[in-house]
Amino acid sequence: MEYYVPLHLQVVQALAPLVDGKTDDELMFGYHSLWMWVKREKIPLSRIASHFYLGDLRKFAEQYGDIIQWDQSNRANTRSRGR
Repeated sequence: MEYYVPLHLQVVQALAPLVDGKTDDELMFGYHSLWMWVKREKIPLSRIASHFYLGDLRKFAEQYGDIIQWDQSNRANTRSRGR
């Protein structure tokens, strides 16, 4: 079972060129290339004096998983995909 979170229109517009021409089972980018890009870009956060880390996504998934009642098997599968 997979869950989908609605994306903000600006995020959709930014990702659209990256998805164009790819098949449904093709990755948009590899985990390590994404990790290096996020590390280089140092995306600022608006509410605290820090920048975005990929670990923030994992924390968000854990917190949001509680809200949508994501069971432990789904969480374990998500963690293993990113490694």
